[in-house]
Amino acid sequence: TLFRSGLKANEKLLEDILVLAKIVATRSVEFVTNVTICNNQQNPVNSWNLRANDTIQCDCHDKVLKEGKIFYSRQENAFQNLTPAEAEELGVEDSRDIRIKLLAQTFLASQGQIDKMSRLTDVFDSQKVYDETFRRSYLNYLNADVRRIIIAYKIGLVLNSPMQRLDETAPKKYAYVISRARNLVWALLTQAVFNDAKLASIVDDFGGSLAKEADFKELLKRLASARLLPVLRDVLANDSYSQRIADENYSFLRTREIFQRCMNVAADLNGWSKRPL
Repeated sequence: TLFRSGLKANEKLLEDILVLAKIVATRSVEFVTNVTICNNQQNPVNSWNLRANDTIQCDCHDKVLKEGKIFYSRQENAFQNLTPAEAEELGVEDSRDIRIKLLAQTFLASQGQIDKMSRLTDVFDSQKVYDETFRRSYLNYLNADVRRIIIAYKIGLVLNSPMQRLDETAPKKYAYVISRARNLVWALLTQAVFNDAKLASIVDDFGGSLAKEADFKELLKRLASARLLPVLRDVLANDSYSQRIADENYSFLRTREIFQRCMNVAADLNGWSKRPL
């Protein structure tokens, strides 16, 4: 009653207020998404938030929840705002959630697209790059195993452990350089796990939750020192990088080129091939 009386008292003022409206008539979800992004580029709205209701994001949510019993936060703080009763009703069994930005980085790491991992705004702004990052093949129920996605995601969660092992075991002249290559290490560790002869048991043991198991950290530390370090040492010794290291120019560590060079060396040293999610 008070609200209605307030509207009545200020009816003339309300009539004088003009609100700009734009009507878009289309059946294309992609077109609506592009219009939304373009209209909000001048506003303080993060581009990943504008993608939250995309079909691919909803499908990611459904797959992760159905197969992994994990909540996928397409929107920031969605999991924190979930009540215990709502989580139980959805069938969520994990105390941690998968988050949209870190999932994008996980996909990019698995693809070797380390140049894009620190430029997520570009990833979500560009429809082409966005589609290449969130590939439909990752959600194919016949081929894709969500546990592999969880493994790759968890590598990012516990990356400090293998990074510390590399710092302890790397030659002094390379230790600081490697410390600046976190995304490269994440991408290479993903390939190290996917090329491991015991991949099936690794997926069984660690792909069922987001728990940061001590044994999983130990596995990554062993792979870092035994598999990654010889590769990184070989690549960083290349003359094309020596001068840049001397000049403290480490931008090359964030390129697809160095990832591919590392994979070429890893193919010779470890017998690796690039394995998809």
